[in-house]
Amino acid sequence: MASVFRKSYSYTDPQTGEKELRYNKKWYIKYKDVNDVRRCVPGFSDEGVTREYANKLEHEAEQERRGIFDPYKRHRETSLASHVVDFENHLKDKGNTADHVQLTIDRVNAAIKFGCFHRLTDISASVVERFLGSLINDGRSVGTRNHYLGAFQHFYGWLVRDRRINDNPVEHLRKLNDSADRRHDRRALTDDEFKRLVVAAKNGAAVEAVSGIDRAMIYVLAAWTGYRRGELASLTLRSFDLDSETPCVRLKAANSKNRQQGEIPLHPVVVERLRSWIASRPTTKANIPLLPLLTASGKLRKTAKMMKRDLASARSEWLEEAKDDEAELERRTESDFLTYCDDDGLFADFHANRHTFISNLGRAGVPLATAQKLARHADPKLTANVYCHFASETVPPVCASNGTSW
Repeated sequence: MASVFRKSYSYTDPQTGEKELRYNKKWYIKYKDVNDVRRCVPGFSDEGVTREYANKLEHEAEQERRGIFDPYKRHRETSLASHVVDFENHLKDKGNTADHVQLTIDRVNAAIKFGCFHRLTDISASVVERFLGSLINDGRSVGTRNHYLGAFQHFYGWLVRDRRINDNPVEHLRKLNDSADRRHDRRALTDDEFKRLVVAAKNGAAVEAVSGIDRAMIYVLAAWTGYRRGELASLTLRSFDLDSETPCVRLKAANSKNRQQGEIPLHPVVVERLRSWIASRPTTKANIPLLPLLTASGKLRKTAKMMKRDLASARSEWLEEAKDDEAELERRTESDFLTYCDDDGLFADFHANRHTFISNLGRAGVPLATAQKLARHADPKLTANVYCHFASETVPPVCASNGTSW
């Protein structure tokens, strides 16, 4: 039989010093669950309401013992917003980055808002599919549509695994082929382009409150390590080991996108350049972010804007070199050399430096398995087919099915 009670505590009057026994306002319930294990759960401040809830818990436990209780009923009656909050906490507890968690939750909430869903029973696969179609109609890419679907399916897969629902109503929805609708694919910079980019940055004015010298160093490290913008922003003096036989930079697992530690050996020229740059800066504490990639409020700076400005400056200087040769100037003007977006629609934004890093690994003959490890990719096909770009005359063999060669 379920029982209700209030917890007591001893209270001492601060003026008289007399002690008395007092009770919390909230009532608690003791009952036996389906396995006859005694449980204690909080009730309400109203004794009558608490007793009703205690009878309900006891009745449900008895029904479940007899095999007639619906374990999903409570979750169906819970607001969808509450489930989303629990899902968000689940993502955080798994160690996902704050940006990834926020992006996933925003996508889930967008579908919920479109369908005016309030309870789990409101979810309709056809409505979700209509929402995905609306993204395409609004000019969003197929890739974006697939990301929204992936987020919502992740949410519902978690609901099933957490035994809140017994089936996934959106499991049968499929992603579309986005190969013909790529909106922001990147390219790798050629050696000449990258050299000119670094020089233009070094000689340029501040962009996003980052000096030209600092931007040049950021580009060098981005293209040599393949680290992403947020990962570079986390580096401190302690991240670099410049005095060992094999100088390297280490990325902590907590700061990595895939939560894996990344260690990249550094070329002597990069080490020399880094030493010189560090020496020219004000004294920095060993545990303070070294690269000026964060604003005062802690947000990441717009590195794509930096790249766009510096590429434009580098291209202007490149065109200026041919001003006395009309034919050469015309050829260069028609070329997409040093453009932010080339003739094939491929972008040279900041993340393109990661593409440059992985492409250079391929050109240097680094085995695919090693390149995949350095890039911290789970799938070797991602390393070989998305991030590695070669000129047509130097294209290596297609990634083998066993992932061991290019």
